[in-house]
Formats: sequence, C-alpha cells, structure tokens
Amino acid sequence: PNSEDDLVITEDIRNIIIAFDLSANFSTGVVSLEGAEIKTVNETTTVDGYIKAFHCDEDENELFGAKLVPNEQFNVCITSKDDDVEIAEIDSMTIKGSNPAGDSELAVIGDPNGSVLIPDITTKEHTSPTKVLIKTRVPTNLFDYEAVDATIEVIGSLTIKLKGSRVRKLKLDDGVAGGVGTNRKLQGDASEQEATFDLAVKLAPIVSGDEEEITMNSALSVVPGSNIAGFIVFFATAFTFW
Repeated sequence: PNSEDDLVITEDIRNIIIAFDLSANFSTGVVSLEGAEIKTVNETTTVDGYIKAFHCDEDENELFGAKLVPNEQFNVCITSKDDDVEIAEIDSMTIKGSNPAGDSELAVIGDPNGSVLIPDITTKEHTSPTKVLIKTRVPTNLFDYEAVDATIEVIGSLTIKLKGSRVRKLKLDDGVAGGVGTNRKLQGDASEQEATFDLAVKLAPIVSGDEEEITMNSALSVVPGSNIAGFIVFFATAFTFW
C-alpha cells in the first residue's frame, strides 16, 4: 500500500517566459579610407606560338639542316605543340625564293577553302587533329638551286580550334562574277583563331656523277602564273672514243 507521501493531490503548472536582452553599445575610432589605385595594362599575345612548321620526311621526322635538291619531294610538317589546340585547316602556303631573273614564288595552297592549287605535284594530309603533312615539289625553273646560299622561304596561314569545337564558315559575296563568294570563318567564335607559320630551307644542286655513265635528269617545270605542271626529262649519254 502507498503511503501518504506518494500521493499527488494538487499540481501547480505555470509557463514562464524569460527574455534576454542581447543588444550592446559599442563605438570605433576614426577610420580613414584611401582611394584605390586603378592601373591599365595592355598586353598582346598570339596563337602562333602553338604552331611549329619544319622540313620533314614522310614519317614526319624533322630533317635538321637538310638541303633540298632538284627532283626531290619537299615535305612540310605543320604541328600544334598543344593537344588541346587542333589544326582545323591550312588556309594558305607559298614558297618564295629567287632565280637568275629575280624574285620568284609559287602558291601551293590557297583559295577557295585552303585548296591544293597544283594537285599534280602537291598533297595535303591531316595525319592527326594536331598535325598536317604537305608534300610538294620545288620547280627548277622558278628557283635557282645553283646560287650561293640558295634558300627558299615557306610562309602560310592556318585556322586552329580548341579541342572538341567546330569550325563554322560563312559564304560571302566578295563581288566575284556570278555572285559566288569565298568561304570565310564566321566571326565571333572565340574557339577559332588564325595563325601563321614560316620556315626556311636551303637548296643544293645535284652533284655530278661519273661522266662515262648514262645520266637521266628529270626536273619539274611549272608555268608561272598557272596551275600547269609538267616533268621535263633530259637524256644525256657520254661516249668514250678509242
């Protein structure tokens, strides 16, 4: 049985609300503000630094210091140094040099759309997204292989793009007869940029062999100002008189 101490007879339950005053007063000393100095810096950079062009063999190995001789295929490798910067198109390529008559040049790649201008002697191949191999010939009637320190200069331009982006082009009427314009890159796409390349290659004549042997010399000739190329073959026979 419960005792009298275990019985609850009356309960007094009350809600008590306690308010805390958390506000405080404080003051700071005098703080002086100075105006910010704004400086303007202008810097210019180009995408040419991503591109390398060099004289190479068909396996795209660089030919350091190699001289080009008549009748020899001339290979130009154009590569991007960064895998994220891809070569979209080789827009132009021109070979410049000299001959006894003066300065000379040969357009290899050009309008429209980076076309090979003389397909008989030139090919253009994208061997990877960042590499292009151009194979061509350097005509003996346009460039002097016999001159002292004979050199040709190769200059060109290309379109590069960021990896994964697309190259967009817009056809414009440039006033060409019939209203047919050239294709140009659509402006405003920051992923596409134009770059340039250049390289110089030494020329050298063919070293004469034994005069008593039969000699055959096939040399490429190009008609200046045209896209006509042909091979001129000369036969010479040396006879020995007894």
